[in-house]
Amino acid sequence: MQSLKLILLVFLVSHLAQADAQLVPDQLYNGVGQRVVINVDVPQDSLAEPSIKLHDAATLEVVATASAARGRSDLSSLFPVLWSEKPQRVLLAQLYLNNSPLGSPLVLQPLVSPERARLVDPVSLRLVDDASGAVVFEDDRREALIARGQAAEEREVVYSGLRVYVEREVVLETDRGEIVIRLRPDVAPNTVFSFMHLVEGGFYTNIIFHRVKAQLDDGRAFVIHKT
Repeated sequence: MQSLKLILLVFLVSHLAQADAQLVPDQLYNGVGQRVVINVDVPQDSLAEPSIKLHDAATLEVVATASAARGRSDLSSLFPVLWSEKPQRVLLAQLYLNNSPLGSPLVLQPLVSPERARLVDPVSLRLVDDASGAVVFEDDRREALIARGQAAEEREVVYSGLRVYVEREVVLETDRGEIVIRLRPDVAPNTVFSFMHLVEGGFYTNIIFHRVKAQLDDGRAFVIHKT
């Protein structure tokens, strides 16, 4: 097991395609029905009219488009779908000038009741209390029951607001070169936000990593793990 040795620096980066072009949120948390205030920061010498597009974070499909103005703006007024759509999903708000994306998008993460994993009988799918049960998430159990033609209650989801922040990537600077990590808030939003918080706070600075999986044919390590 070869050592990857020392992580010199771990930091977050944004994709700024043009200086000073960026959507910046006023605050991190926004309750349901409240204004979602952002600043539309566009270069002063630009003659193009800015616009904002909402993308589905998983597919990057454009959900909605709205014209924007320089300075402070309310995303919830531009996109009423933020408070009306159900079920909620992670969206990306991207700034455009002349249909060209500029800066990093904003991650719009809905704050909803977490889905729980339950112990169920693997055959009947009824809930059990002992270790013989299989671990199944509530929505997966519901879909399986419906597929069998059985009644299944819909899980109650409480929507309390949005967490809004600039999308970032993580860069690990090591003695073997840089490792760029793309974050997926559409797949694991709370894990992504927690990881970003730890990176910003210096949790991963100057720590040791070691390889825990055999190398690939081209010599690259397949998996690394923090000691």
